[in-house]
Amino acid sequence: MIVRYAILAALLVVPFVAASSTMGANNLTRREIRQMPITERPSRPGHFYGNAVRRNQSRQTGVVVSSGQVW
Repeated sequence: MIVRYAILAALLVVPFVAASSTMGANNLTRREIRQMPITERPSRPGHFYGNAVRRNQSRQTGVVVSSGQVW
């Protein structure tokens, strides 16, 4: 029963999280994003390598990432 609630919660929460994480990148085209250095690209759901590189760099330097959060 708990597993069903967890799946239901994931199905309800994930679309909102995915939409909010890409809000800053909505006005950029795919070509513009690919031309940017990987450390300056916005975080995007499903882009595990790029997100990990940006997260590690921001942790080392303490800079603010594109979503406004300090990691």
